Amino acid sequence: MRIKRQGGENAYLGSITLVPIQKVRTLMFDELKAFAQILHFPEPQIVPEKKPHHLRLVCMSDTHSLHDHFTSTLPKGDIFVHCGDFTVNGGQEETENFIDWIDKLDFKHKIVIGGNHEASLDEKMYEGHWWRFHEDRVNSTALKARLKSVCTYLEDEIVDVAGLRVAGSPWVR
Repeated sequence: MRIKRQGGENAYLGSITLVPIQKVRTLMFDELKAFAQILHFPEPQIVPEKKPHHLRLVCMSDTHSLHDHFTSTLPKGDIFVHCGDFTVNGGQEETENFIDWIDKLDFKHKIVIGGNHEASLDEKMYEGHWWRFHEDRVNSTALKARLKSVCTYLEDEIVDVAGLRVAGSPWVR
């Protein structure tokens, strides 16, 4: 490869190895998971007892496939909301892992809103651009259906939950 230096003279570089972005994301995710093993996650907080006739909402976001590290620190509540970026790149395995995790949470209501990392849940966008995110195409429709079977997945909509109006709109584009 030849490049121009600031002074105008040519410089030659050795060969460059191109790695598909999907592999880079996977490598980054593997590194992140390994690093998470040595991170100190917060100790559970002492949460005051819930008063009668009160609702407790527990909200989180940007867990990037590390959600299971926070299970023991989640306070008990009535409504759990994950506000997006629960995966690194919306891959099949990591999305299914999140679905399994949220299914096991002990909340009366569970609400999920996709983030920009959950590209595979935006079927229209993913249809034309799946190769930018994954080596193998994810079945968006089946994945979203499975997610909706364990929680309320909000996609440009408003729902009533326990007397509250909750709006959610994922941002993927």
